[in-house]
Amino acid sequence: MKIRLTESQYKRLLSEDSDDRLWDLSYYIQKEVGEKITKFIAKLFININEVDKITPQMMESERPYGYRTLVDKIKSITGYRSEPSLLLAHNYIKYYDLIKNGDVDGLIGQPLEFYAKFELDMPLHFSGNLSGTGSGRIEEFATSPEEFYDMIEQGEYEINDIDVDVAHDPYDIYWELNSEVTRDEIDNNFEKIGIDEISWEG
Repeated sequence: MKIRLTESQYKRLLSEDSDDRLWDLSYYIQKEVGEKITKFIAKLFININEVDKITPQMMESERPYGYRTLVDKIKSITGYRSEPSLLLAHNYIKYYDLIKNGDVDGLIGQPLEFYAKFELDMPLHFSGNLSGTGSGRIEEFATSPEEFYDMIEQGEYEINDIDVDVAHDPYDIYWELNSEVTRDEIDNNFEKIGIDEISWEG
């Protein structure tokens, strides 16, 4: 059975398909570099290896920061934006065995694996340190003021902070991220995280 569509229905279907593709994480990058390694990309990879001698071992320490050296090199040669350059850097590492052997034919047609920095909004826990001063005392047993004085110089005394009225600036709080509590909270509430809440830089 054939279904006839009006022109407006057909345009709406095309629009809906386009809207769906906007949520495809690889859509925009694939528009720039494609879904597979081309001859240009293969020769780009081999050229970087031969000229700049960038190896996966060199990039290991840079991996948490997005292969910065390799990404900058790809950007400077190709003029690509950061996102497609990061994707190419990741695939450079993935296919390095073919790259180091200069295997252009083996590289051409290999699928480009998507790679980006993903992110998820999450409550973060902080611990605050508030500083203040108050009148208290230091004390220790001694045989004379002179001996106590010497003990103070040596740090041999107890601090008595009983009944101290602390003066402080309520706005002078120094906050530090409490990573341990934050990670515990994420672990404890992991089942509440929806994968559709995850976004990516692009």
